[in-house]
Amino acid sequence: MGYKNVMANSKPLLSVIVPIYNVQDYVAAALQSLQEQSFTDFEAILVEDKSTDDSLAVIQEFAHEDPRFYIIQHKTNQGVAAARNVGLENAQGEYIYYFDPDDLLPHDFLKNMMAAIQKTDIDIVCANTSNFA
Repeated sequence: MGYKNVMANSKPLLSVIVPIYNVQDYVAAALQSLQEQSFTDFEAILVEDKSTDDSLAVIQEFAHEDPRFYIIQHKTNQGVAAARNVGLENAQGEYIYYFDPDDLLPHDFLKNMMAAIQKTDIDIVCANTSNFA
């Protein structure tokens, strides 16, 4: 069951891969922070790994609202590594960003990341994180 929306005749520059498993309590905030990024040339691949909570219902709202978001569903739970690999296999972007469903992104995070890549022609970007209590 996929909700892939076809981009307007072009591939996104960035593919954001999000493994989803039993994250109903915080995935909406994470995806909202992704959806509201100032950089918009991305697809969000939500790999639903057979959650036992209402994670699927939450991510379905994003997939129905935003053509950049689509869902790939596993028939059995396979773990986060398998979910990321499936996302990678389906990615259309030139660049890949792995985003965890309990993370929040500052508004210009993707913009700054892509600017660093394009300015310096680097292959990997690492960033600092902040933890919230």
